[in-house]
Amino acid sequence: MASFVKNGDPGCDASNWLTKAPTAAGPSGDPATFNPTQLDTDQWAEAYKSFGVKGAVITAKHGCGHLLWPTKVAFDDGSPYTYCVGKKDSAIKQDVLALFSASMEKANITHGFYYSFTNNFYMNVASHVAGHSKTVLKGQVNVSQAEFERIALAQVKELWSNYGQLGEIWFDGGYGGDVGPAIKKLIQNQKLAVGFGGAGVIDSPVGWVGTESGLPGGREIWSIGNTAPTQSTWQPVACDTTLQIGDTWYILACVVFREDA
Repeated sequence: MASFVKNGDPGCDASNWLTKAPTAAGPSGDPATFNPTQLDTDQWAEAYKSFGVKGAVITAKHGCGHLLWPTKVAFDDGSPYTYCVGKKDSAIKQDVLALFSASMEKANITHGFYYSFTNNFYMNVASHVAGHSKTVLKGQVNVSQAEFERIALAQVKELWSNYGQLGEIWFDGGYGGDVGPAIKKLIQNQKLAVGFGGAGVIDSPVGWVGTESGLPGGREIWSIGNTAPTQSTWQPVACDTTLQIGDTWYILACVVFREDA
């Protein structure tokens, strides 16, 4: 959604949720604002192949809470989660993740998903905590901590069950609350995937280098711990870097594995 409303993170906030910003396609609270009119995931795959990409990860949900698939998960009162593609109020009636997965498979490129457990502006969640703002805007759904965690777990179950074997799973910002054991159980059918930020819940975790410059920023780099060799699990370090100066929204995530002697 941030691609259409704000070139930055967070993409959705109180200033643009109900109001169209000058450079935006529409208000961030309207699912129809997400509208890639020339969507062609096969073209993405051909572009990736042209420069040797072996694996691709798509952002299934970022901090706004907008989903690139038509989730079947509902709120506690039975009302549907409509802030996504493929629903009545959506501009895109297709399952973007299904298109992406199929295109990558045809091109022999592994596919993976990024899902942020950290923030969900649609559900008034920030830093893993529900009920973040006392002011609930029109179109937001104010949920309890238990309801937020149930919905997030049910949504990642869809991601990890309905789109085949994944190559990589992103836990940007990690995971909070009591969801760790449940995530570890749900992710068992994706044993071949590596997990960016997935220490403690996946067999092949990948650590973060600590900056989005592509460089470690002066910190020590260990493959068995974040800042010191204190863990028993081998955890290679990954670098993610932006495409533009200034850490703007359009990000290229590049995983680089360090081989120790």
